[in-house]
Amino acid sequence: WMIFVEHEPGEFEPKEVELLRTVGDVSVIDGIEEGTRVVTKGAFFVQSELAKSGFEVHNH
Repeated sequence: WMIFVEHEPGEFEPKEVELLRTVGDVSVIDGIEEGTRVVTKGAFFVQSELAKSGFEVHNH
């Protein structure tokens, strides 16, 4: 899976993670530290902006 991590306000970077399991509304993933700020709404917009800038993003 691909998520977007916020490094600085308004600056995002794609990060590949592994979905380990889902329990109810909670997903357990591997590949980021607890407390890392990630995009939860508007990921399509972030991906589109990265694609326009020439950054290649793949979805799994």
